[in-house]
Amino acid sequence: MKIEVGESLALSWLRHVRRCQVVQINWKATPDILVGVEDGPLGAVFDTIRRGFDEAAEPMPLVKKTASLKQWLQQGEVDALGLKLRAGRVEEAIAVDIAFHEGGLQYGSKAETSARVAKKLLRTALLLRGPLALEAGTVVFASPKVSPATAKAVVAALERVRAFASTVDVLRSVSFEVLIGDGFHEQILAKVLDTASDVADTSELFLRSVQLVRLFDR
Repeated sequence: MKIEVGESLALSWLRHVRRCQVVQINWKATPDILVGVEDGPLGAVFDTIRRGFDEAAEPMPLVKKTASLKQWLQQGEVDALGLKLRAGRVEEAIAVDIAFHEGGLQYGSKAETSARVAKKLLRTALLLRGPLALEAGTVVFASPKVSPATAKAVVAALERVRAFASTVDVLRSVSFEVLIGDGFHEQILAKVLDTASDVADTSELFLRSVQLVRLFDR
């Protein structure tokens, strides 16, 4: 199985910075747990998203008109999912979508990129509340290199997602974060690097590569 460096970094961040006891990368919903999902509370939310997402002057198309909720969720993948447990219960769930583009975050135009980020945030939130049946959670979109103009568009998309979620019962318990550019470095990369010398798990490929490079530090 191919493991992306960003996903490995997200795994280490969830384990050692956010203190999640259970972490999985590349989590997808199986078809069986999506049976009948359209009939639940997520169905109405999906219909609103499909019509243009919110009541803003400029609709943000996130879903093909012919797509079903089951298809949309089945296409989603959480790059890294962490569960923080206390007394046998999930105290906090954190889902991370991480995009590492060496030339800078770009899914097309600024509008297309911001729409893609909004889509990732909302679809992941529905996965947490629906198939995983979690009472609450945090959805994080992270990217290390983003141009100022694209960053502005992405942050605007984040605020639209937050505003929309605040009006929907099933999404009010989900919080949304975007960690890009300096925020990515300060909140994710730097904090993970601080833990590198204390981790001996060879499955954490990002941290193992850091340890290898540090063998030759002078």
